[in-house]
Amino acid sequence: MPWHTISCLITYLLLFVNVLSFLLTLFTEYTLPCTEDVKSCGMTCGKLLACGVHYCTQRCHSGECETCRQLIVKTCRCGRSKREILCTQELRCERKCDNWRNCKRHRCHQKCHIVRTVSSASAFFFIILTLLIQS
Repeated sequence: MPWHTISCLITYLLLFVNVLSFLLTLFTEYTLPCTEDVKSCGMTCGKLLACGVHYCTQRCHSGECETCRQLIVKTCRCGRSKREILCTQELRCERKCDNWRNCKRHRCHQKCHIVRTVSSASAFFFIILTLLIQS
């Protein structure tokens, strides 16, 4: 036996009762009335935010987390401008494209769009593939 005296036995029993009551509080579901606020444990929430990159830095809370407010450096869609903005915002500069259109007679005048460059080799492969599919 791990105890040699009555006082040791009482100490072990009290310890067992304390551990048992602690475990019961972990597995017992407690519901608050609708009028009471949920008490925070005071720790940081730490859930992954909707942006999929950053984590919630608020104290432990109920409900949804706020939108990401992290400032990051982003490049615009055309790649000619960089700026520090909120993670959830999209950066679009006001520069006009000025690249040649596919017809090679007119220039593109759209503002800040994704530039699609096609190399000669991939264009040649695409033409051959298109011809094979059509025949």
